[in-house]
Amino acid sequence: YDLQTADVLHIEDTIARAVAEAMNIRLPQEVGARWNQMRTTVPAAYAHYLKGLPLQRQRTPAANASAIQNYRAAIAADPKFAPAFVRLAQSMLNEIGLGARPVGEVAGEVERLVAEALRLAPDMPEALATRGWLLTEQYRMEAAVPFFSKALQLNPNDADTLRLNGYALAQLARPAEALDQYTRASELDPLDFMTHVLRCHSLRDMSRFDEAEQTCARARQLDESNVWGYIGSSWVAYARGEMAEALRWTEAAEAIEPS
Repeated sequence: YDLQTADVLHIEDTIARAVAEAMNIRLPQEVGARWNQMRTTVPAAYAHYLKGLPLQRQRTPAANASAIQNYRAAIAADPKFAPAFVRLAQSMLNEIGLGARPVGEVAGEVERLVAEALRLAPDMPEALATRGWLLTEQYRMEAAVPFFSKALQLNPNDADTLRLNGYALAQLARPAEALDQYTRASELDPLDFMTHVLRCHSLRDMSRFDEAEQTCARARQLDESNVWGYIGSSWVAYARGEMAEALRWTEAAEAIEPS
């Protein structure tokens, strides 16, 4: 694609529309309207947003804190840029899992950010999924699933939403459905190590231990510096009754991130 500098902010939109036209796919009118609601024409906002994405994905305290700073800067540059509100909310939810803040401390701001995103872009799938994510952090799994379902109706190929829905289903003791969601997510985004970790857990819950260990091994291959691939293998070994092997993996996790 030979795009002018002014077109860079719209590269995703341009390519998506070109691919759809090449494949003779007629995009519904609401899809185009949704794209228009979610994009920015402010270069600084988009630059900070793009900087935040890989940092958020690392799921480490330092990287997540940097992601939050970038998303706040994106919002300051363009207060109408709905995706930045959603990503900031997601990064704040990451802080719960990273042990930085309790859910009660972030819930109010997360809900305000999601509400603003939905005001700017009604029925934005990522915003609906983020609201569902907040509910899972509050252990309200039954309430969360409808938000994930609605988000997936609007965008069935969003790996993050599939992963989040899988987690809620797993907590509701529906491992087969959870595994289906994780598998679809891993096919759409095969480089996300956390999806493989969660898929490993569901396979373990279904006593498919060999597959579970292979999946946790893939998670470690993708990010050997993150403890969850090692912890997952520890749990698989424990479920098999292999205590020495479980201890070995636990010690490997401790070596990476001492408790």
